[in-house]
Amino acid sequence: GPAAAGKLMFILGLLVTTASMFCFATSQSKQAKLLCKAAPEEGQQRVAYWCGWFFLLAAALQGVAAYGFGVGLVSLCAWLSVGAWAVAIVITWRRP
Repeated sequence: GPAAAGKLMFILGLLVTTASMFCFATSQSKQAKLLCKAAPEEGQQRVAYWCGWFFLLAAALQGVAAYGFGVGLVSLCAWLSVGAWAVAIVITWRRP
């Protein structure tokens, strides 16, 4: 039903913003070394950076399409908080 679809959209938005935060983290040498054991090449970092923006835009559009403008942007803020937290936890856990 509609409730299940709403939950699925929320989880999808959460996954997309977490992917965005992972891309942003891997676009920086220091964080990429912690996440991937080696820093990607400069070209790969640039691709990761733009993929991060693409995923962020996709999540914003998905949130607004699913919940309307106001609730969609608030959902985006929640997704960003949780996604950034998840990536930060992984970076902290993998720190030597």
